[in-house]
Amino acid sequence: MLELLSRDVDEQVRTWVARNPNTPSQILEHLSKDAHFFVRIRVAQNRHTPHPVLERLCEDKDDDLKRTVALNPGAPPSLLEAPSENEDRGVRLHVAHNSQCSPEVLRKLSTDSDVGVRVGVVQNPNCLADTLAHLYDADDPSMSWKIAHHPNASSELLEGLVQLPDDNIKRTLVKHPHTPAKALVWLGNEAAEKIELCRLRNSSSSAVSWGYGKRSVAHLQGHRQTPQRPP
Repeated sequence: MLELLSRDVDEQVRTWVARNPNTPSQILEHLSKDAHFFVRIRVAQNRHTPHPVLERLCEDKDDDLKRTVALNPGAPPSLLEAPSENEDRGVRLHVAHNSQCSPEVLRKLSTDSDVGVRVGVVQNPNCLADTLAHLYDADDPSMSWKIAHHPNASSELLEGLVQLPDDNIKRTLVKHPHTPAKALVWLGNEAAEKIELCRLRNSSSSAVSWGYGKRSVAHLQGHRQTPQRPP
């Protein structure tokens, strides 16, 4: 049935065949040469498309096809090496986000001039500790927060993040399995100090409010007293 539908005159029918996960590889190869662009795009998106077909599509002159292949979770790591050096920012961005991207390619992309590509690297589960350390920037809270969430972040790197003033990062560090014990103790002491400071502030505010309340009562009571003639 899929073989018959893949030759249908209706472009939309062939598009649905191209995106079907059960479409055989030989039909996907045939559809990868379809005259209509959206049919070829669906082939490039299909994670079951044969690797040689993805390689050919990745060499297409159209950048949209290259970007689509670069994001395909079925693309082998070796296929993503060439797109990682593509001039098009979108192609490199999709490589950085691809879960099949190798640690070596991610390390190379961590020096990319585009911040979006670097963010894609730090969010990739294959990014290793040394690459995360390279991406660390104390002046960039957003990047530091993403590093604090990464499961491959080293204890040394997480200990450095403890010193940052961002409370969201600190809350994340408390939950991270690699945060060292001494960093957790430091965070605990800091939290205790903040709680004590809040308690003192609240006590002070209550005392001021209570004093003001007593003065107000006395003031009201004074108005109720019979005024005395001055001597």
